[in-house]
Amino acid sequence: MKNQIELEIESQYKYFRQIKLLLRRTIEFNSSRISTKKEDTQESFDMLLYLDDMVEKRISIRLRGNQYSDYNDLTIRCKGKFKDYSELGKINDGKGETYFYGYLNKEKTKIVKWVLVDINKIRTLKNNNNITRNSDGSAFISYGFNQLFYYDCILDYGGFRRNQLEEYIEQN
Repeated sequence: MKNQIELEIESQYKYFRQIKLLLRRTIEFNSSRISTKKEDTQESFDMLLYLDDMVEKRISIRLRGNQYSDYNDLTIRCKGKFKDYSELGKINDGKGETYFYGYLNKEKTKIVKWVLVDINKIRTLKNNNNITRNSDGSAFISYGFNQLFYYDCILDYGGFRRNQLEEYIEQN
């Protein structure tokens, strides 16, 4: 029987082709591969891009359901359901480089909105954000897209209706 982590990794596989196409808008790379289970769970990345013979870029991926897309935020687990070493713990320990954060359509067949975020810049933000606790024992913090834009954390984005993200940022 597959554990929760294996199910999450497996569910992301079907979106990797689309993610690679979206990443090519911003990052020039020669080839890529999906991370191993160890790399995913311990090193905090889901895809490895080979920029040239000597340079690699680690991409962490998070895909959320369509029902969350109107929140206009990036959430990071600070307490997991099954483990104590959370996404936030890995980030604070220097793991991860770039975060592809996307929202799926209602049918869960494709990514409809996404942001590409510089994890190194997230590390510099003071974490004054509220912790939200879920009923399953997990917890997360959220960063509004307006906050991430203000601190120059967003490298690229797509799928928002024309000027939607800019309008949101100006209003908040």
